Formats: sequence, C-alpha cells, structure tokens
Amino acid sequence: MDAAAPITAGLVALLACAAGPLWTAGRIARAAFRDRDVGGAEHLAAVGAIAFALLALVVRVAGLAGVFVPWVVAAGCAATGLAGLAIRLPDGRSPGAADRLREFGAWLAERPVRALVAAPIAVVFVLEVSRALLMPPLAYDSLTYHMAFVARWVQDGAIRPLGSPFGGAEPGAWPAAIGNYARFPVLGQVLPAAIVLPFGTDLLANLSGFPWLGLVAVACHGIARRLGASRPFALLAAAFVAACPAALAYATTQYVDLQVTALVLIATLFVLRWQDRERTADVIVAYLAMGLALGTKLTAAAPIAILGGAHLAVAAARARRDRNVRRVALVGLGAAVVLAAGGEQYARNLADTGNPIHPYPLAIAGVELAPRSAYLERVYSEARTGSDMMDAIALRTTFAYAPEGRPTSAGPKFPLIVAIALAPAVAMRLRRFPNGYGLVLLLGAVPGLAFFLDGSADAAIVRRLWPEHSSRFLLPSLALASAAAAAVAERLRGRWRHLAIGAAPVAIGGDLIHANLVFLSPAAGLATAAGVAAAMALGVLLFRLRARIGRRARVAAVTVGFAACVAGLVAIGGYRDRTRWEHYERHVDLHAIPRTLVDGWRRLDRPGAPATIAIANGWTWPGHDWFFYPLAGARMQNRVVHVDPSGGDADAWIAGLERERVEVVFAQRPFPPEVGWMEARPERFRESERSAHWAIFAVEGNR
Repeated sequence: MDAAAPITAGLVALLACAAGPLWTAGRIARAAFRDRDVGGAEHLAAVGAIAFALLALVVRVAGLAGVFVPWVVAAGCAATGLAGLAIRLPDGRSPGAADRLREFGAWLAERPVRALVAAPIAVVFVLEVSRALLMPPLAYDSLTYHMAFVARWVQDGAIRPLGSPFGGAEPGAWPAAIGNYARFPVLGQVLPAAIVLPFGTDLLANLSGFPWLGLVAVACHGIARRLGASRPFALLAAAFVAACPAALAYATTQYVDLQVTALVLIATLFVLRWQDRERTADVIVAYLAMGLALGTKLTAAAPIAILGGAHLAVAAARARRDRNVRRVALVGLGAAVVLAAGGEQYARNLADTGNPIHPYPLAIAGVELAPRSAYLERVYSEARTGSDMMDAIALRTTFAYAPEGRPTSAGPKFPLIVAIALAPAVAMRLRRFPNGYGLVLLLGAVPGLAFFLDGSADAAIVRRLWPEHSSRFLLPSLALASAAAAAVAERLRGRWRHLAIGAAPVAIGGDLIHANLVFLSPAAGLATAAGVAAAMALGVLLFRLRARIGRRARVAAVTVGFAACVAGLVAIGGYRDRTRWEHYERHVDLHAIPRTLVDGWRRLDRPGAPATIAIANGWTWPGHDWFFYPLAGARMQNRVVHVDPSGGDADAWIAGLERERVEVVFAQRPFPPEVGWMEARPERFRESERSAHWAIFAVEGNR
C-alpha cells in the first residue's frame, strides 16, 4: 500500500502530461488538414510532432522558470488541453487520430494474410515493452549523460542553462567529456524527463523510445504512400524499419536517434505533401519537425539543409512561374519555426564559445572557423585514423548483425532494399515516379555517402571507434530507402510481385529472431509480457465496444483498468527494486558497461540516507566513462557532482568539496590525483570501502 499512493499520483500526472498535448494536437491537425485526402499516416505524424512540441514547450518553460515539479508540469499540460477547446473544428465530422487508427485496424482485419506482418511485430512489441518495464536504464550513454541530465533536472526542480550542472563554479569545472555532452541539444531529454518526473524514479523511463518507434513506422508508411506504394507495400516498408535490430535495440534506451529519425521522416513527409498540395499547414508541420529534430541532435542538420533547400528551390521556381512571392516567403517563415523550435542550444553555444556546434569544429568550404573542443582534440590526437579494413567493418555493422550485447545493425536485408530504391535512378526511369522520389533518394544518400566516402581523419575515427553509429546515425537514410523500395516493388508484376510479398515476412522474422529479447528472469519476463498483452487486448476490446456499452459501464471499465495498471506497476516496481543491481552486474542492453564498478554503486544506493557524492576519475582514453547516473540511486536520492582538480591544487579542490557540501567521494580506476590527496589527509577523508577498481571516502565535516 505504501508504494501504491505515489504510483497512483504519478500515473495520474503522467496521463495529464500525455492527454493535454495529444488532445490539442489532435484538434490542431483536424482543423489544419480539413481535406479528406490527408492520409491516416500523415494525420498521425502531424499529431505526434505537434504534441511533442507542446510537451517540450511546457517542460522547457517550467524547467527554466525553476518550477519543474510534477503538479506544475501536469497542470501546464492540462492547460494545453483546455486551450485546444478554443480551436474551431471544420463543419461536419472531421476524422481524428482515433478514427484513423480504427480505419487501419479494420483494413488490417480484412485479410488474415496481413497478420503475417502485423502479428510477429505485435509479439515483439509486447516483449520489448516487458523488457523496458523490468530493467533499469543500462545503456552506456544513458548512464553517463542522458539519464544523468534527467536526474539532475528532477532533483533540482529546474532546467538551468548548461553552465555547471555537476558542480563547480564555472563551466570548466566539469569532466571534459560531460562538458561536451552538455553542449548537445537538449530536446532528446524532454520525453524521458516528463516520464520520470511524476514518479521520481526510472520506473517507466525505458518506455520513452516507443512513441518515436511508432512515429518512425507511421512516417515511413506515409512517405511510401506519397511515392505511390499501396497500403500493403507501405506497411512492409514501415515494418522493415520498425523491426530492424537497431530500432528495437534503441527503443528501450534513452538514446535520441529514434527521435531524430522520426522527426526527419515527418519533415520529409510534409515537404512531399506540400509539393502536391501547397498548403501552409504542410509547411508549418514540416519546419516544426525540422526544428525539433535539430533541437534533438546535430545529425539532423544535413537532412534539414537538404529539405529546406529543396523546398526553397521548388518554391522559387513556382513563384517565378506564377509571379507569386508568397511561396518563397513561406521558406522564411519555416526558417523562423526551425530556429524557435530547435535553435536554443546552438545560440547558447555561440554566445559561450563562439561556435554554435561546439564541441565539433565549424568549417565552411574547408575553412575552419572554430576549432573542436580541447577534449575532442585530445581524443582524436590519441586515436589512430582507421583503415580500409575498419571502413569495411563499418559497412558490415551497418547492414549485418553486429557483435554487440544486442544487435545494433540495420539487418542484412538492407543492402537489397538500398539497391531496389536506387534502381530507378540507375536505369534513368525517375520520370515514372512522383516528383518527390528524387528528393527522397537524395535525402537518404547524402548522409550515407558522407559516412562512407568522407576521407577525413574525423570520419575515419568515427568509423573505427563507433561502427554501430553507422546503423543508428543512418537510420533515417535506411527508412527512406525502405519507403522508396516499396514504391519500386509496387510496380512489380507476376512472380516478382509474389516473391517480394512472400519474402518480406521472412526477412522481418529473421530480424526479430536476432533481436535478443532474453530476460534476466524468464518467469518475470513472461508474466510481464502476459500482462502487457492482456492490457493491450482489453484496451482494443473496450475501444471497439465503447459505443455499445453504457456510460456507467465505461466509467467502471476505465476505473478497473486504472487500478490494474497501478497494481501492475507496484509489482514491477518491487521486482525492479530487488533486481536492480543484479541487472547491472549481469545484463547487457546495448554495450557492455564496466561491471567492476557495480558493487561500489550498490553500496551508495541508500534511499533512506541521501548524500551529495563527488565523482573522481582519472583520464582513460577516450575519456567519456563518467557514470553519474548509477550513483544517483534507485530513487535519484543522491546528488552527484564533480569538483575540478585540474589546477593541481589540493586545497582548492577541498574548498570546492566544501562549497558543494560533498559528503562522499567515489573514485574509480584509473585513480586520479584526488585519491592521493585524500589519503594524505585522514583527518578530513575516511576511506570507508575500497576494491581494486573503486574507492569510497567519507568527507568529514561537510554534512
């Protein structure tokens, strides 16, 4: 019963955070896209982009105002829902998102053969959700900065400008790697923060990737339809992408690559739609998605430049033909939307460092305008530049199964998909396809060519150090290739058409088999999967029967369903509390984490005794192994900071500990000079526990 009350309150707040933006986004979409020719995928994609923009607005305003607390954010999201009532809907019945989903379900149920694609994906979706519910965040980057930032926002009740979130008086007081991460755009942390905030724990944090996975599939389906593919082939294209190992692997993490992929695809979809319809609403949604993508990750810059350039070129040509400059003016409006939605961090970087894309170098036409950060300079100076062999490894891990804890490649079917997508261009038959086909090919090809053909030392190092980046960084390209390939397959006839339709479920099934959905506890995994499947089935049933049952029965059903969700989350929370550190010790989500530190993290996880912990770590190439998040504890009760020792002055470092009121210092190997300073001052620092890989010192007098 003690756990039920906070989970009930958290679930109510979370539902408010979701319902308000979704409700208003749905009404905006229904008002903006009044024509019946808007496809179901296009409608759902617009709702998703607008809803996230509204949520990001609420989270950022509350955070920057210093009131990032559950009831304020929930009230702000509820207010967005009330604001939606002021939106005037078109006369007559305009289909909403629920209508679109119902139409799709009816189409799917028309022929049992369509279940060959939908059923296995639904099963894997259930298993993936179960995996996400049972495990704590385990992904390497989540433990170093994604979830570390989220925890700090929740602890501080604020989203402060990126000056010094981990302690120290100046931005330079950070660990170098984390200082670089903090210069990255922040919109990727919005959804995980909104999910974590109501509970104060990471109970549902691993679910933050699933909305983006769904939007990736929806937008891919919509693009394929715009290129001329029928519903079955568009569904196959969406399934190819949503079921590929990389997408499934990153769905249960707080990595932002699925978010970037979804937003780039949504922007592409609405640029294509504008080319056919020339509606202002299409331009606004397209550029809104571009801005949100840019505010999520710098990798969105190239696709955005291509999309914006293509839109400007077409608009200018049509404006010259019709002598109507309004089309070109829309490009300026779009640029303003991009900057408003995603330009904040770049403006901060420019003001602080003179480089909007810090820590990366800024260069135009080979002329370097701003150098890379000192941290990246050190990493790159110590790295070998790679070789042809390493480029081959990058190619293999893009399209085949990578030797990771979970496969993070795109799957071996994608070389064929890319070849099919490029076939019309090679055969000079692009004129037989819609106007947007060439844009889709260009948009997909440029990032891939940049990755594989870039001969610079930077690109070689990326290919050598992080080959799995080729799958997640190129996921938008692979999704666009799938949509284009679906349009080509649509034109097949006879045995080739039947072969394509028959081979698709086999290819998708092969990826699902390699998705590595093993749980640490099979019994817990199966029980959770059964519960998730039952909840989904009950939800679908009640949705279908809502018109046939009375109002009281609907209220009773919703009440019982809500109570069942609370009970299920209480049980899952108890399981996670018991097995949290066992998962850290034995399980692999994406990439292996240093198991040697887990016992030290466990010893400092005392929910009833929160502490301020300073983390100390020596340089080990490539210098990004600062695990802030695990030290925060299961209830995010510990405040984790870093005090800069770079001046080599022990007294200045100790004064920094006093300023931050540090009670515990956690040092990890390779042990830095701070360990020697503490050992030389036993009156101030008491070594409480130590292993070969970590040491814990209690700081006397700072409580």
